[in-house]
Amino acid sequence: MCRYEGKCKVAINKEDRVRCRACRFDRCVDVGMNPFAITSVPVPAANTIICAIMRKRGLKFPEIKEEEDDEDEYVKIFIPSTVLKPVEEQINRIIDEMIFLDRAHQKLRRSKFNPSTREHPINVDWCLRGPSRMGVEYGEMPIPEIPPPFHSDFVLIEIRIRDGIPFRPGKGFKPTPNYKWWLMVDLVYTIEWLKALSFFHELGGREKVRSIFLIT
Repeated sequence: MCRYEGKCKVAINKEDRVRCRACRFDRCVDVGMNPFAITSVPVPAANTIICAIMRKRGLKFPEIKEEEDDEDEYVKIFIPSTVLKPVEEQINRIIDEMIFLDRAHQKLRRSKFNPSTREHPINVDWCLRGPSRMGVEYGEMPIPEIPPPFHSDFVLIEIRIRDGIPFRPGKGFKPTPNYKWWLMVDLVYTIEWLKALSFFHELGGREKVRSIFLIT
C-alpha cells in the first residue's frame, strides 16, 4: 500500500518515483510484468499478489499438474505460452504501426487529394465523415506550375491566428488546379492521420473533436 496516496507513481522527480516499493511494483505490473515469474508457493492461486494481477488483466490461471515428488516449499513458476506477449514485442509492433502510418501520411500529402473550399465547405464535420482517406490510392500530384505572386497585406501569423484574420489573395491571383493551400490542406491531412488510429473510432463525438483541436 502506498503511503503517499499514489502520488509517487506519477511523480516527475526520480527520487520521488522510486521511494515507494508499492508504486514501483504497480508500474511493473502496468507495463506487462509476468505474474508467474514471481517466486511463490507451488500453487500460484494461493498468492494474493498474483491473484490481484490476474484479476486486473482479466486472465485465468493455467492448469498445473501436481507432482508427487515435489518437496520444495518454494518454486519458480515460468510464464506459459498463453500469457501476454513480452512488452518489447508490443513496443516494436506499435513502432512499426507508427512508421507505417507516417509513410501513408506523407503519401497522402503528395497525392492528388486536394480538398478545396471551391467545391464544398470544409469544416470539422466534413473531415470526420467516413474512414481515413490514408488508405485510398489517389495517385501522386504532379508538380504544380508556379502561380502568380500571392499579393496580400503582410500580417504576423500570430496576429492572424489571434484575431482570426483570413488569408485572402490579392487581385489577379489565379492558382492552378493542382495548387495546394497548405495552411488548410495540411490540417485536413493531419485529421486523416488521426482517423487512422485504431482507438479514434471508439471515441464519442465530443472526444473526437477535442482530439482534433489538440493536434491541430
